[in-house]
Amino acid sequence: MGRTTIGALCAGYVNSGNLGIPIAAYVLGDASLVAPVLLFQVVIVTPVALTVLDLTGTGDKGTVWQRLLTPLRNPIAVGSLTGVVVSAAGWKVPGPVMQPLAMIGDMSVPAALLVFGMSLRGSAAPAGGSTAGWSCCRWR
Repeated sequence: MGRTTIGALCAGYVNSGNLGIPIAAYVLGDASLVAPVLLFQVVIVTPVALTVLDLTGTGDKGTVWQRLLTPLRNPIAVGSLTGVVVSAAGWKVPGPVMQPLAMIGDMSVPAALLVFGMSLRGSAAPAGGSTAGWSCCRWR
């Protein structure tokens, strides 16, 4: 059960976050279109998956209340829920706090696209096709 849960988490995060954000920004022109999927993953799927991992592992599972509060022991889940509460309440983050976070956010899409391109360096050309489209790279 644990291996399946980890595999599902890996597939979901890669598809929606690592690939979904830069592709949505490039193809659709708006990275915010991926936000509902990421929010669903971080607020619902991750706490459930981590609870499954905690409760299927070896060792003492604790009382019923400790088992029910397992998702709240994860800082990612707590941070995400805090963000949802702040957003729903209409609170604004002060400018000096928000500016560095905005800079990191603005850098994320170009950096992800660069890393994706760098990951292609050194890989083989697509099977059965010519390497004409790959002339910018040196294949060894």
